[in-house]
Order: sequence, then C-alpha cells, then structure tokens
Amino acid sequence: MHDTQPLYLLTVECYEFVDDGWPPWVKARLVDADGNTWHFAEKTPMFFDQDEPTGSTPLPVMGNGRCEILQSGLDSQGNEILVVRAEVEAIEDDICEFRVRPEQIAGRWNA
Repeated sequence: MHDTQPLYLLTVECYEFVDDGWPPWVKARLVDADGNTWHFAEKTPMFFDQDEPTGSTPLPVMGNGRCEILQSGLDSQGNEILVVRAEVEAIEDDICEFRVRPEQIAGRWNA
C-alpha cells in the first residue's frame, strides 16, 4: 500500500472460521467484476473494525478489506470497473489486484 493513496473498504463475504485463536482467522471470498471467485484467509481484524465474528457467529457475514483504487474504466458492456489493490492476497495465486464493480466499495477507510 502506498502512504499517499487513500484507502477504501472492499466488501467480502466471510464464510468459514479457520482458527478460533485470538484473534480468530476466517476465510473470505470476493467475486470480482468478471465473475471470478477469490478466497482469502486472514485474522478477523483484516475484515472487521468492530463487532468481529466469533466461533458462535452464524456465517456467512459481510466484512470489508482495505484497498487502494488504482484506476477506473469501462468493461466491454460499458459498465464502470475499478482496479483495486487489496491489503490481503488471494489464497489461489497470492494476487492482490482485482477488477471490481463500484458497488463493491463500501466507502472510504477512516484510520
């Protein structure tokens, strides 16, 4: 992450507890603008500022990972697409840049 870029909140779905330690680890998924599903495994503070889920929380729950918006553009149907760099990496390929729809950004992160 670049210190000069504002951070935004990218919505993800947390669907499984990996470890109930402190802090707990969860698996989360992101479906990008192209319909690809990406999976992440991180400590809950990566997706929740407050009200972190616990082992007794019914899943799935929505969370937000911090990201930078690198660029915006249009897809082949003329819909707006954002290219973001997330603070978390996908389990599959250690990828951290994704093409997402604007509505997948929940707002600006306030440090």
